[in-house]
Amino acid sequence: MDAIAPHLDKIVGSGTVAGLYAGRPAVPTTRLILQALATMKIIPATGRNPPTIPHPTPLQLRLLELLDIDPLEWC
Repeated sequence: MDAIAPHLDKIVGSGTVAGLYAGRPAVPTTRLILQALATMKIIPATGRNPPTIPHPTPLQLRLLELLDIDPLEWC
């Protein structure tokens, strides 16, 4: 959660995030963000294949953008 906390002010400053709570717009909280990202899968690089995120939702992509996080850097 510490990785998210510094970014919350920036995200909350942007207002609500569409689809964050039960498919509706909501003010982002650490809990809602983690719940939204919980189903995201990251497949690490193997051999010549780069790391991939298969089928991220539009909400997941938006949250990663707002958090300024590139999860493929972690693979």
